Amino acid sequence: MARELKKRPSRLITNLTLGCLGLFGSQPALADGWEVQGRVSVEGQYDDNPRLRTEGEESVFGISTSPELTISKMTPTSSVYATGVVNFSEFSGDGGGGDDLDSIDQRAGAGLATKTRRSTLTLDTRYSRVPTRVSEVEDTGVLTTDATRTSFAGDAGYTYRVSSRDVLSVFGNAEDVSFNKNSDQFTEYRSYGGGAAYRRVVSSSDELGLSVSYSRFDPSSNRDTASDTLNGHGSWSSSVSPQFSFEISVGGDFTWSDPPGSDSQTDANIFLEAGMDWKVSKSDALNLAFRKSAEPSSSGTIEERNTLQFGYRHDFTRSIGFDLGVNVLQQDSVNDVGRSNDRFYLSAQPELSWQFLQGWTVSASYRYRRQEFERSGDTATSNGGFLKIQYQSPPIPFF
Repeated sequence: MARELKKRPSRLITNLTLGCLGLFGSQPALADGWEVQGRVSVEGQYDDNPRLRTEGEESVFGISTSPELTISKMTPTSSVYATGVVNFSEFSGDGGGGDDLDSIDQRAGAGLATKTRRSTLTLDTRYSRVPTRVSEVEDTGVLTTDATRTSFAGDAGYTYRVSSRDVLSVFGNAEDVSFNKNSDQFTEYRSYGGGAAYRRVVSSSDELGLSVSYSRFDPSSNRDTASDTLNGHGSWSSSVSPQFSFEISVGGDFTWSDPPGSDSQTDANIFLEAGMDWKVSKSDALNLAFRKSAEPSSSGTIEERNTLQFGYRHDFTRSIGFDLGVNVLQQDSVNDVGRSNDRFYLSAQPELSWQFLQGWTVSASYRYRRQEFERSGDTATSNGGFLKIQYQSPPIPFF
């Protein structure tokens, strides 16, 4: 099974455009030509409840093969990339019950960035076509065997360095979500928005920021709630030492909604982001991130989500390491219109990995999941085991 919540970065959660000035400076070397890099993995897996069912659980065995290819070019003033990955998964289970989990997951992305002495422009697009057992764990918690979620998304950002201490940026984003079949469980929707941000360097280790953004949530069905959200927050980030850094953002989400058959509603919710990265020793590292916000969901409503992510890494040797990832999600509907999926979700996954040759890695992991829906009280748990071998090629110049 895919590691659903690992798709989010473990570093501090920050606005896309606030970090784009570091896009070029973080590279150790700049290539003048195009490069291609490939990666492929084969993973065997077992899960005793892959769909997180509250009843009728089944055990399945599966194998997934994921080839991935990235093409990129970087110069001192610009960069461009395109990447794609296809995941072929086949399952077998009790009485053949795992066969309908078979899927071909597809993901692709492309982007470019260009900069001048004072400004940076970034554009990114993303496409995914994945089964709901992969996409909906984080979003709704409702999983079906044969529904597929397709998403087209894009981001754009422009940053201007006013002075050595002051940076202004504007940004925008849009996403279109659809399903391959009609279902009362899911809602197709479009969301889009934009905003502006200001960041000031106040010392060699501290930065302060302000951000305002607007977003629109448009469900395709008239049974669901269209909403507008205005977010405003202030942030403080600090590099206390080379080993420890943190960031915190505090503000509010203000949502205007039009529930079908009801008067318009206005809701205010606290917005909070906090995170830290701590290099405890030469062989140990911790990261922690918390986010509280109101976000659109394919359940057809705006959901208030509290997400906690914890990561720990220990290197036994240069080639052998241990990772532990824990994700906790608590979700409540901003407007209770009878279609909310208020719930609690927990995922914990320890993993042991070994780079036995240059570019070659083998890993073994165990995953525990638990989900509880508050309205019905239904609870589901899952235990899974994974064994994966992966090869990643070095970047190869091709012209």
